[in-house]
Amino acid sequence: MNTPSPSAVPSVHVTWRAVIPAFSAVTVSVLPGFLTAGLAVQIGNGIGLGLTGLGVVIGIFFAASTLGSPLMGTLVQRVGWARGLRLSSFMAAVSLAGIAFAAPTPFAFGAWFVLGGLAASLAQPAANLTVARCVGSRRRGLLFGAKHASAPAAIFLGGLAVPVVALTVGWEWAFWGGSALALATALAVPLRPADHEVHSPARPVERVGRPSTPLGLLIALAGAAMLG
Repeated sequence: MNTPSPSAVPSVHVTWRAVIPAFSAVTVSVLPGFLTAGLAVQIGNGIGLGLTGLGVVIGIFFAASTLGSPLMGTLVQRVGWARGLRLSSFMAAVSLAGIAFAAPTPFAFGAWFVLGGLAASLAQPAANLTVARCVGSRRRGLLFGAKHASAPAAIFLGGLAVPVVALTVGWEWAFWGGSALALATALAVPLRPADHEVHSPARPVERVGRPSTPLGLLIALAGAAMLG
């Protein structure tokens, strides 16, 4: 059987084998922040950290994700979407497990949020590149929009964890469960990304000079995107 040429690939094609792990990677990467917000009362009672302290560690999470976004975007461009998704999911898994394990120590508890924030800043550009490479041109807008539902999904899981997990077996198990989900996401990322990409006919490459947008503005926009 002849292999179809790149131009023969339908513009409506979606490689779900790659897209679903990408969406899941975004969800698990922001779980440290949203699980902590949803379980603030239980966590505070468990480790003796007040609402102010919990607000600080959540702020650390989003600050790390904001500052790391430009660097992680560059990393994804170099290593590719599959490695980016896999690495961000592994980082999220370690962060979530570390938060549960280091709970009695407030300093260690907060330190894991830095790793979690970097995982979130890596997952976003990796997922964007996945949609760009693995979705046909006529479905990219739809899938880019659907990707933004991944963060609200984490908010939903954070709220659901209160009655289902925190009030029954303890808040730590919500983070252990999130860590397991992140690990499963990392293992679900395709090992041969080229087999799942949608190729388009070659187009002329436009040469560009030095970016005119200031780095500070890029960081601010990245932070706004993460918070949105």
